[in-house]
Amino acid sequence: MFMTLVILKHYDTWGKHAVDFGLKPNTLEKMTYKLLEVIEPILFANFVKPVTMTQQRENNKTFRNYPYALYATDVKFQPAYRPSGHFTENKTYVSGKHKLYGYTLECSVAYPGVAVDVSSHEPGSKSDLTMILNSRAVHMERLLKTP
Repeated sequence: MFMTLVILKHYDTWGKHAVDFGLKPNTLEKMTYKLLEVIEPILFANFVKPVTMTQQRENNKTFRNYPYALYATDVKFQPAYRPSGHFTENKTYVSGKHKLYGYTLECSVAYPGVAVDVSSHEPGSKSDLTMILNSRAVHMERLLKTP
């Protein structure tokens, strides 16, 4: 568990982390992914919480610069190794903006830093705008006024 937390906090190559922990890179990578598969549902259930504007106002937890916003959304690019296979299959993972292979994901955060929605990862070639537009239905549902 400790190794996984270190890897998530300090993004570096598997080789660098493997040297730090005295393991082979492939062993460390497989071990980390297996642990993440086990703990992901638990972490998601405990840390990704939908909020309402009423809750935010009652707890005085609104954004200082724009108190009418329920949450802020951003798209993040996460570099990754080049996937195996033919280039035609892999080119969807190349980000034209970052010139790297990787994934993009969208995260919405309410004040004071509570994740309210996290999308599944998409290939790195998907633009930020496309990610936001694809999740428009989720955002519209969250922004509906309740009685």
